[in-house]
Amino acid sequence: MCAAPGGKTTLLAALLGDQGRIVALDRTAAKVAEIRSLARDLGVHCVEAYQADAKEAVLTMTAAAAAAAAAAEQPMEEKAAAAGAVGRIPSPPVSLPSAAPPPSSPRLSAIPSAAPSSATPSSAAPSSAAPSPAAAGALLLGPPPYPAGTFDYILLDPPCTALGLRPRLLHSWNLPQLRAMAAYQRALMHTAVRLLAPGGEMVYCTCTINPDENEANVAWALDRFSGSLQLLPAEPLVGLTGLTGADPETGSRWLNEQEAAMVQRFDPGLLFPGRMMGLILPPLPLSQPPAHPQAKEQEPGFRCDDDDDDDDDEDEEELPWVDDVMGFFIARLRKVS
Repeated sequence: MCAAPGGKTTLLAALLGDQGRIVALDRTAAKVAEIRSLARDLGVHCVEAYQADAKEAVLTMTAAAAAAAAAAEQPMEEKAAAAGAVGRIPSPPVSLPSAAPPPSSPRLSAIPSAAPSSATPSSAAPSSAAPSPAAAGALLLGPPPYPAGTFDYILLDPPCTALGLRPRLLHSWNLPQLRAMAAYQRALMHTAVRLLAPGGEMVYCTCTINPDENEANVAWALDRFSGSLQLLPAEPLVGLTGLTGADPETGSRWLNEQEAAMVQRFDPGLLFPGRMMGLILPPLPLSQPPAHPQAKEQEPGFRCDDDDDDDDDEDEEELPWVDDVMGFFIARLRKVS
């Protein structure tokens, strides 16, 4: 969902060895063309890219009834011709090899939003020499909408305020726009949960440091789908823990300590303790940033970094647990029912 320009899509295809089935959605035709072009340049055949509004990717009861009525009135020859023309599978998808079995019960499925798919029953052993769907001549899943519970894995990388990107030091975003973006992301999350099969997993990620779009949205999903959605550790845990507490203006909750330890927050702010090599350090209050242990008051005027005094080098201390990165956020969730 929101898969352009296709970097994550093709990376997942490479990790799968170009096996299985990957469906990438984006609402802009030019961006879908970028995904297809990148996949073609990299020799990827297991990717299907379609122009679609991901919020409308679930097949509604009304649309399903209309499609069934139209299919009932269509002659058999026209059904076969239509299925061949659009590449849509009129019956359950064919069994395809995959790099790993799906987390849910044995079933056939595909994945939207550039997420890897397993379309092989869990009892079947994957074959590294098996051809990709396109090479094997398998019919494509086709464009959305899809029935609820179609996919075993979903990667949701929604449009965001991109406040974690460099060198964007100035932004024109105002508070109402930030709130509206978070609401749009929740609409996408709602669709993603509906498309996810029981036992399936979803990764939610953004390139912003805005808690409304990160921790608050994860908390919303856990509360909205309480009992159906479970937060999992987004391993390997190398970034910061998530923010705890609540929005000081709206009161909307962020994450509790247990939940915050499972997500990853990468922050461009310097000297915030992170997690590395299994070491978990609690985040410091945002109002009290830690001071550099070797910070010294500098005299006014120009100072050359190329100091010949070797003693200065001996005094410097490396802090491998310090994050100095672009802003990013990752959460991993499982649909348990």
